[in-house]
Amino acid sequence: MNLQDIEFELHTHTIQSGHAYGTFTEMVKEAKDKGLKAIGITDHGPALPDAPYYFYFQNLKVLPRNLFGIDVLVGAELNCIDYKGTLDLDEERIKNLDIRLVGLHTPAYKIGNEEENTSAYLNLCKNPQIDCIVHPDDSNIPVDYEKLVKCAKEHDVLLEVNNNSLRAIWKKNVRENLIIMLNLCKKYDNKVVLASDAHYMSDIKNLQNCIDICKEVGIKSDNIVNFQYSQFKEFINSKRKNERGL
Repeated sequence: MNLQDIEFELHTHTIQSGHAYGTFTEMVKEAKDKGLKAIGITDHGPALPDAPYYFYFQNLKVLPRNLFGIDVLVGAELNCIDYKGTLDLDEERIKNLDIRLVGLHTPAYKIGNEEENTSAYLNLCKNPQIDCIVHPDDSNIPVDYEKLVKCAKEHDVLLEVNNNSLRAIWKKNVRENLIIMLNLCKKYDNKVVLASDAHYMSDIKNLQNCIDICKEVGIKSDNIVNFQYSQFKEFINSKRKNERGL
């Protein structure tokens, strides 16, 4: 399990997110230069104050899905806005996204107690349009990890190990929570995804902290989707067929 064997990233941001600093083209070019086969461009959903407006997500069809010889998955980091798992984009706009990440972000989400936050996460996992739960690792947003991991497994939703979280000073108990979550993923044989959550080009493929914690817990490389882009594409195609009821 080595950094050079990473084949793709899902979770990155461009200037469209308001608090990121690279353009779409710059981010893709950097991914190519770092040897990736694919890159996900997943700007924040519109419930955040500096995020792009709804029109941005309607017009994603104009962006190339292959640039500089690598695949580009254009999607969003959606916001959960309540304990029912309501999203900040409607179903039709979500259908236009290549990749659908979702997280609990203030001020889009009012932090609840462990039961309320867990309810939000479970409802997100049960939504067939969702591919991945991002950074469920902050004790400021407490969650029952056993329930989350089991529900994610049941509904084929990826759980994320986020490099930005591992170095964030404003989050609480990230490392401890990830060890709990990853041990449960190991127990239930969940797939996980490693994410730089890059907000500038130089941070793309910055995943060593994620790899280190996975090694510490004993997560096998077969359970980390970043090492197997062809299998990930099959996973997404299967998700979309299930979404359409095929």
